[in-house]
Amino acid sequence: YAVGDTAKALDEARTAGLHPYLITVDPDGDDYLAGACDPRSYHVIAEATDLPEVLAELYLAVREDATTARPGRARAVAD
Repeated sequence: YAVGDTAKALDEARTAGLHPYLITVDPDGDDYLAGACDPRSYHVIAEATDLPEVLAELYLAVREDATTARPGRARAVAD
């Protein structure tokens, strides 16, 4: 039920105008997330010890995307 419940929650979030992004610490995460999510909306981490580094990389990537997409807004947030 967990995958179905997650897929439903993601659909509800998107309907509400949110853009969910999933991160799972599970080497088999692709097996179940691929059926519930767009491949661009999740990230699989195989080892929990990699979590801090991966989170930092994802944060920087999202911040860069936000700066590129909305330069004025991103600068205001960064200041």
